[in-house]
Amino acid sequence: MPNLPSAKKRLRQDAKKRLRNQAAKTRIKTEVKKALAGTDNLAVSVIDRAAAKGIIHKNAAARKKAASPNVWRPQPRNFSRNPPNAPLLRGVFGLSRTRSVSE
Repeated sequence: MPNLPSAKKRLRQDAKKRLRNQAAKTRIKTEVKKALAGTDNLAVSVIDRAAAKGIIHKNAAARKKAASPNVWRPQPRNFSRNPPNAPLLRGVFGLSRTRSVSE
């Protein structure tokens, strides 16, 4: 048992974080099982959210998604014709202006 007040507080915080992380990891496992059964398709979203919050490492999230079968992986969108919100390269890179070379 800690004696210092800051150590006591850290113990309380760690207990809360442990419960929160455990619940998130359990949710990941549940969603993956649902996705494999074909009833739900939230597994990728849940994995990405856990990685963003730091519950699992981003490489672990990538491994979980890569190890999944193609059944529950989201299909890539085809934006070959009209990509949404495609930036104009001239405006983005400042290519519309001409530069003068001064010596």
